[in-house]
Amino acid sequence: MGQVERSGGAARRAPGGLEPQRGRPPAAPAGDDLGPELRRRREDAALVARLEELGWRGPEYVIFEDGLVRYGLAVLDRWLRTGQVFRECRSRLRPVRVADRARERLRTEAGRDDRQQIAHDVVVAALPRFRRDALVGRGWSEQLGAALRTYFVGALLQDFPNVFRRWHTRFDQDRLALPTADRVLAALAERAGPDGDPLLTVLADAEVARVLEAVGNPQTRQMLELAMTGMTHREIARLLGIAHPQTVTQRIHRLRAAHRRGGPPEGDSDD
Repeated sequence: MGQVERSGGAARRAPGGLEPQRGRPPAAPAGDDLGPELRRRREDAALVARLEELGWRGPEYVIFEDGLVRYGLAVLDRWLRTGQVFRECRSRLRPVRVADRARERLRTEAGRDDRQQIAHDVVVAALPRFRRDALVGRGWSEQLGAALRTYFVGALLQDFPNVFRRWHTRFDQDRLALPTADRVLAALAERAGPDGDPLLTVLADAEVARVLEAVGNPQTRQMLELAMTGMTHREIARLLGIAHPQTVTQRIHRLRAAHRRGGPPEGDSDD
């Protein structure tokens, strides 16, 4: 995974941003009487003023940006693992669809690389815009009521939906591209968990292979394979370009009925 590219070079002050407040601002507590949130915003304001004097470049700016990147990566990794990022997006009216199998993967140690890749891509997308709008363009100020890092997390959430949708599409395609045996074995392993019975897994896999071999229609066989990995009929229809999820439901129902009768699958032709 490549490093996040840092922005550099002198930047001109962009127009816009917050209008200066008119009149005298209300008196604020001084010294140790400041609350932690207000103190943090005051420190952030002083830091932004210092970075502006330096032209948004140089060692101090690099250190500042590195800190933002590390903070953003850590927050996104934690929120992807707990699912908090999806709740945050929904609260901002930017909901993101996530399949149960994708949510489960991101929650586990096996999904660590996926979490890191998603977080990396989100930070790469958000960092230049945050620099341009929040810093150079003065979109952030201490009067907004949010610390600079909190404001940066808000910028990450703006870019998260598009980045996540691209990852989710690749995740679906990768599962579809797996050979049948690998895909089914992966699904059985997920169901069994670390303490699953290996013998039951082998027996189940043999039964799955026997059923799949008896299905003559390639698309119907693919539907069954995907259903065995935990995909819903709606997800299968979308992935295979089928107009109605009910088509998937009907074909799989006929296959299951034939399997219960102990005879060959019937009626698995195209609907």
